[in-house]
Amino acid sequence: MMTGADLCASTKPWHYQRETVQVIFEEFYSQGDEERDQGITPIAMMDRTKADQLPESQVGFIVGICLPCYELLAQIIPASKPMVDGALSNLSKWQELADANKKIKEKATMESNKNNRKVDKNGNLKL
Repeated sequence: MMTGADLCASTKPWHYQRETVQVIFEEFYSQGDEERDQGITPIAMMDRTKADQLPESQVGFIVGICLPCYELLAQIIPASKPMVDGALSNLSKWQELADANKKIKEKATMESNKNNRKVDKNGNLKL
């Protein structure tokens, strides 16, 4: 139950979920900035230059951590089922954003190939 309480932002209405994730990731990015200043390459989740990966990260987090926790909790305490529903609703929103990012990257890659330009690993055109 403590883990479920710790993860509860993933079950809140979308505007709270998104705001909470932004605050958390700003902390992660600050840590990544500190690591970079010390000559350490931060992990992707803490690398602000990879902020475009945040939606995919949240999809993985909700699918791999949050939903298993809330689904188990709902089996034990059926009244907690709205938490599963909230996590599924937010998963849908994050997936939409992840899909949109993927399309943007694919389009940039196609344009790059069309114009014989190079694209970096994030799908951004290199000049």
